[in-house]
Amino acid sequence: MKKTLLLIIGLLFAVNTIYAQKTEKTIGFFVGGGVNEFNNFATGGDITYGVSFIDFFSIGAGIGYKYFNDVASKGNIAKSKRYLLIPVHMRLKMNFGTDELYPFIMCDVGWAYNLWKLKSVVLFEPSFGVSYKKMTFALGAILYPSEYTCTYTTGEDWGYSTGSYIVEGYASVICVKVGFSF
Repeated sequence: MKKTLLLIIGLLFAVNTIYAQKTEKTIGFFVGGGVNEFNNFATGGDITYGVSFIDFFSIGAGIGYKYFNDVASKGNIAKSKRYLLIPVHMRLKMNFGTDELYPFIMCDVGWAYNLWKLKSVVLFEPSFGVSYKKMTFALGAILYPSEYTCTYTTGEDWGYSTGSYIVEGYASVICVKVGFSF
């Protein structure tokens, strides 16, 4: 077992040495709006360092920040829940060309630490776009677990009572991303 593991690690280093043609360092920014009942608005940015293989595929890792303005409650009083996430992510990117202008698809998957003491979340961010020289323009989505509180009022025998319950689900944000290679 140990020999097989060492062989696989050695092959990965050999493939990396042979096929790793260039590094990709990007800084990106996004702004987006929620598409379901959990999210209103989101913005943020990230920096990613990756290695390109065979001109069409790259893999990388990065860190960023994301600000979300989520819906906290539905019912009589609607409040918003704001928080700042610091995500650590892995990026997979597939380029469909090597000229100055070419399309691509990419996906960021990561874990985000919440600075404002709410629970930390797992993020999934697929996107597609166009790369022109050292700039990228993409349209993507951000999916992450979220929740809001529903309040209700009942009128039993003329005496009103109120209560609440929590609805859990996934927040969805459609966003526009701009990136710069350096």
